[in-house]
Amino acid sequence: MRPPPPTLGFGESFSKARYPLLAFWILSLGGLFAMVATIIMLEGHLPNDFETLLSFVFGCIFGLGCGNLAALFRVRIWLGIVFGVVNVILMIAFAEAGGSGIEVVMLGWMGFLFGIGCGHLSLSHRFGLAAAWLPILCWVGAIMIYLNDYGRVSQWEQSKISAWMPVPLFYLFCLVVLLLWYMAAKETHRLALWEMLGGAPWKRTLVRTTKPQLRLHPRGVAAILALSVIVFVAGAVISPYLWRTGRGDREAHHAEDPPPPRPYEPEQYDWDGVANAIRRMIKEVEESGGALLPFRPLFLLNRPIRRAVRMRHWRKPLTRVPPTQRVKNLWRLVRLGVTDDGWRPRAGTSVQDIADEVQARGRKQGAARSEAVAEAAEIYTRVRYGLGIRPDDVARLQKASVQAYHDARRGMTAWQHFKCWWRKDDV
Repeated sequence: MRPPPPTLGFGESFSKARYPLLAFWILSLGGLFAMVATIIMLEGHLPNDFETLLSFVFGCIFGLGCGNLAALFRVRIWLGIVFGVVNVILMIAFAEAGGSGIEVVMLGWMGFLFGIGCGHLSLSHRFGLAAAWLPILCWVGAIMIYLNDYGRVSQWEQSKISAWMPVPLFYLFCLVVLLLWYMAAKETHRLALWEMLGGAPWKRTLVRTTKPQLRLHPRGVAAILALSVIVFVAGAVISPYLWRTGRGDREAHHAEDPPPPRPYEPEQYDWDGVANAIRRMIKEVEESGGALLPFRPLFLLNRPIRRAVRMRHWRKPLTRVPPTQRVKNLWRLVRLGVTDDGWRPRAGTSVQDIADEVQARGRKQGAARSEAVAEAAEIYTRVRYGLGIRPDDVARLQKASVQAYHDARRGMTAWQHFKCWWRKDDV
């Protein structure tokens, strides 16, 4: 009798998950603290809507805890999705009803929903990165609140990277380091579970007699720090180019220079200057066109090269393809020969009509009947309509299609053969 698969109780599950949970909570609480501290620091006092902010924070914390418990008790993800959908519908209904203090309740409940979803996914192996959505939202929110309060739009419009300031850069670096630490901790947790429960049910054994030490080696810490620096620099350089500006709901308190009035009225534009700029641009484009002269032979050789590669692939595949696909490719070679001769089959033209047309053109030119065309049409029709493919069909069709390609082009002149290399293939 096969032994039953080993299972983990709540205590053992929590013991093995404590390391990724610690990293996840530091990442989440750090983001919430950074957002709240940034708002208080910039206001200089407690904001007027401080109760709403606290409601959101405590809702997030309570939701994260409930989500972690649901993950440790192995609650199905689809139950969480149903719970979230039902609560969103209820929130919409409460928002429509309105009432005193509804904002505090709504923000707190919204934070709870965000927290319970991310907390549940924090120990998931397939959606682990989605669990970091709430912490990332808080860290990035703190960055944007700080930059907006200092009115960095004018600097951003002049030079994208110059919009950064020391505090937002510090937030970004903390986010990158903590996020990578959490991902590394999740992988160690996943490895520990695999070592204990991996394999088929009747082959599962306890690999380690002692409890595994879930920790990062010095080399792993160095790798995380090096990767953090790379991601931090790349994010700091690229992210300002992805930002967009718009009218905010509050004025900047620490801006040194007021932002320029925007947008300008149409009558304030210098239309003569715009016209001159367009003329200069057209002139520069015409002058720089000469730089493309060395590349014109490549444009001229584009179609011949593509045609040669495609024909080579159809005859003898450059990569491994199934036999049915090989049959289709070889019939394309026959159709290519037919269209080279000047005939354009319609989309609904049958295989037999194409073969009959090739035979009719051959009779007009005094040529004998092409057995290769008939054989290629017979094999392709049988394979196309699912009547079966024989072991020698591919080899026979390979010989027949090459001969049929030449038979379809036998009435063409040398100039027509030459022009076909630049013809647009429509097969």
